[in-house]
Amino acid sequence: LLLLSALAASLGAARIPLKDAYRLILDKIPLLSNFVTTEGIQANHQVIMYQIRLPRILLAMFVGIGLSASGVMYQGLFRNPMADPYIIGISSGATLGASIAMCLGVTSKIPGVSGIVIGAFAGALAVSFVVFNISRTKGGYLSVLTLLLSGIAIGSLCSAATSFIMLTGGEDSHRIIFWIMGSISSAVWQQVMVVVPVVTAGCIAFFFFTRSLNILAFGEQRAKQLGIPVNRVKTIVVVIASVVVAAVVSVSGIIGFIGLIVPHMVRLVTGPDNRVLLPVSVFAGGVTLLLADTLARTVLVPRELPVGIITALLGTPFFIYLLRKSRVKGGL
Repeated sequence: LLLLSALAASLGAARIPLKDAYRLILDKIPLLSNFVTTEGIQANHQVIMYQIRLPRILLAMFVGIGLSASGVMYQGLFRNPMADPYIIGISSGATLGASIAMCLGVTSKIPGVSGIVIGAFAGALAVSFVVFNISRTKGGYLSVLTLLLSGIAIGSLCSAATSFIMLTGGEDSHRIIFWIMGSISSAVWQQVMVVVPVVTAGCIAFFFFTRSLNILAFGEQRAKQLGIPVNRVKTIVVVIASVVVAAVVSVSGIIGFIGLIVPHMVRLVTGPDNRVLLPVSVFAGGVTLLLADTLARTVLVPRELPVGIITALLGTPFFIYLLRKSRVKGGL
């Protein structure tokens, strides 16, 4: 991840020597900064690194981390390898919230955090809250099947509302389409300072539930017999994952396949144990999205592709492979 970060920092419309990129990155890391110096590096390269590329690199890393970690938890919770972080309609809610913010010209008083980000975050959380409450019974039991079905229903409703806004939004419809494609091109330090703590706290919290998800793989009844508070585990995991995905989607738009494909790729190497799968997927998700974002901004320099296009191009072949493999085994 550190090697790729320096390589990504050196690439772009303005090329920065790889050695200088390493020095500039290490200079901002505590303790390691004592072993490097930034003397002799051009001032404009320092500005490009610290004001443009480094926040984008960090945001790409933590968006990938948040999506892949949430993917691991959702797949374990639903006991379905095809589950992804958007499965309960979070992406549709974020898209609707962002679309409304664009059309109404919503502004934010938080420096560097646009009204679109606020709208997307609010929309994602609102959908999560609605779906979560629909799925809870009077006794507080959380039905995973109802959660999935209600997520599909509410997500479809949000998608229909977004389509209506796009048809009547005039010039704003182009901005909505670009946002849906997913991009990290507008990354600023303020967004990094919001996303990094949320994703970090979420991943740490996830780790405490990996053993419970391992036991849940044998069925809820068996997990209860082994002393696992199944309903509490499901509730907490869904809430934490929803907050993490809402924070991530609000700054990046809809970036598909990361939360679906990365856990599968890692599972082929580490096996199904979530205690190992989660931490490895965290770093693999960061590497994957950072690589995709680097390709998105360097393939057609000086033009830039939405990173969602790159992840779709990379993820679709692997997804088809998984479907065919599941079909051969009789899983689908």
